[in-house]
Amino acid sequence: MPAKQTLLNLKTSSLRYAEFSQFIARFLDDVEKENLDVKKEEILSNLLGQLKTNLPAYQASLGQVRASEKSSTIIEADQLRDEDFQALREAIKPYRNSRRENEKAAYKTLDLLFDQYKKATKVSYEEETALLNSLLEKLRKAEYQSAIETLGIGRFMNNLTESQAAFEKVFSDRSQEKLAKVSFDTKQLRKDLAVPYQQLSDYVAILAQLKEDAIYQKTLSVLNNSRKYYADVLARRKGKDKKEAKKVETETE
Repeated sequence: MPAKQTLLNLKTSSLRYAEFSQFIARFLDDVEKENLDVKKEEILSNLLGQLKTNLPAYQASLGQVRASEKSSTIIEADQLRDEDFQALREAIKPYRNSRRENEKAAYKTLDLLFDQYKKATKVSYEEETALLNSLLEKLRKAEYQSAIETLGIGRFMNNLTESQAAFEKVFSDRSQEKLAKVSFDTKQLRKDLAVPYQQLSDYVAILAQLKEDAIYQKTLSVLNNSRKYYADVLARRKGKDKKEAKKVETETE
C-alpha cells in the first residue's frame, strides 16, 4: 500500500506581506479550480469560509498602505529591519559547533540573548521598536561586544542599527493616528488569516492520514500545491543568507 502524502513544511510567518496575500489567494483559487465539495464537512467548510471572508480586508489594507508613499516606506523599512535582525541571528549559527572554545562560548552568550527577542518581528511596530532598541543597547555592553568581536559579526549588528534608525525616522514622520491604523491593519489582519489557515492545514493533514475520504486527500494536494511554490521561494531566500553567513565564517578562520 503506497504511503499517504503528508503536508509539506512551510513557515508561513516568513512570507512577506504581499507574498502572504498571494499565498492565501492562490490556495483559495486552487480550491475553486478543483471544485472541492466541502459543504458536508462542517469544520473544513467553516475554515475555508473564514479565509474567504478575511482575505479581502487584508488585501484592502495592503492596497491602502501602498496608496501612501510614506506608508509603503514604513512597511519596507520594517521588512528591512526584520531581515537584518534575522541575518544577525543566523550569523552566529556557524559557530555553534566550533572547535575553538572562545567561539563556542561567544555563540552561547549571543544565542541566549537573541532567544529573548525571537518574537520581536511578530508584534506591533511600536513593540518591535522597543524590543530592538533594548537588544541593541545590550549588544553595546562589554560582554556582548566581546562576543561579537570574537565571531566577527559586527557588520550584522551595524546593519540592524542602521535599519532600526531608518525605521524610527520614517515612523516618526507619520501622525500617530495613521501609524496605529497601519500597524493594526497590516499585522492583525494577517493574523486573522494565518490562524484559520494553520487550523485548516493541521486539520486536513491529520484526517488525510486517519481517513480514506477523498475530500481530505484532495484538499491536502491543493494545500501542498501552493505550499511547495512558496517553500521554494523561502529556500532561495535562505540560500542567500547562508552564503553571507558562510562568507563571514571563512573570513574569520
